[in-house]
Amino acid sequence: MMLDLIFAVLKICVVLVIVVSGVYNYVKVMRENVREKDAKNAFFNTLFFVVVQVLGILLLKSIGVFKGFDTIAAYLR
Repeated sequence: MMLDLIFAVLKICVVLVIVVSGVYNYVKVMRENVREKDAKNAFFNTLFFVVVQVLGILLLKSIGVFKGFDTIAAYLR
């Protein structure tokens, strides 16, 4: 049971690393585009960000990363 909890926390950390780094890079690129007033680049960067985040979440879901939340919830009961 304890090993399941450790793996659940590690899986959640993987999700957070991917999402937080994606959001950070997106905000950084958007700031540069706003400074340059390049709306076309901003639109394509937003579209690319959304596609990459959705594909990343689907990939993580397919390998069962989100079951970590259920494991932690069961452990806390």
